Amino acid sequence: MNTSIKKRFSTAATTYDRHATVQSMVAEKVIGLTQALPAPYHLLEIGCGTGQLTKRLCERYPTTTIDALDVSGSMLDQAKLSPNNSQNIRWIQADIKTHEHVGYDMIASSSALHWVEPLEDCFQRIYGMQQDGGFFVASIMLRHTLEELHASRIRVAPHKKPLGQLPLFEDVLKIMTTCGWEILYDEPEKHKIVYPSAHDFLQSIHAQGSTGGSVSQSDDPLTRQELNRLIADYDTTHKNSDGTVYATYRIGFVTAKK
Repeated sequence: MNTSIKKRFSTAATTYDRHATVQSMVAEKVIGLTQALPAPYHLLEIGCGTGQLTKRLCERYPTTTIDALDVSGSMLDQAKLSPNNSQNIRWIQADIKTHEHVGYDMIASSSALHWVEPLEDCFQRIYGMQQDGGFFVASIMLRHTLEELHASRIRVAPHKKPLGQLPLFEDVLKIMTTCGWEILYDEPEKHKIVYPSAHDFLQSIHAQGSTGGSVSQSDDPLTRQELNRLIADYDTTHKNSDGTVYATYRIGFVTAKK
């Protein structure tokens, strides 16, 4: 994982949960997708962060051994504080690219895999970690997430476009099929979240550590003057009738079997 992403998430560990409205909602949907699946013996959660999905997995599978993996030790420290954690969690600070265990009969992830590049290599590695017949349940942020922010940024600083893009859902499904998974369920969703102002919105995503990586950063960062113009543009262009602003999140949900 990009070191800037790891650093930003580590810095945001103590503020993440207060601003993770979308991530909490997405984790609830992911745990709902497990209802139709048999209980696993050994489960890997990729990118557990502060435990939004982990605590739900513990409630859903109280006797399952859960390997909760994240690159950030600070995020893991926060996740360990949840009173809903089971005694069967093994906290692992590692990158999915280097985690070596195999034989999982379920792998789950919520709002994390879009940070791993290239996605093809990531999914091939996940597929190789599963035992035959194992299930993969995940959510992933998709292209056009925070499209309003990107539009304002391009208007303000067209010469400072982000270096990367989030994946399209059809590309995610194609990669998974190529790896060998049987897709059992797939659905994209769009959610608009309301914030008091553009300044509050930017503070929120900063407090989540979501401003790292190629999808957010360019070779040359925005200046303070450009950032102020971006906030003014956002407040003007992406406002609701009551003066609040909105931000769009697009999420892909998928269940698959090896």
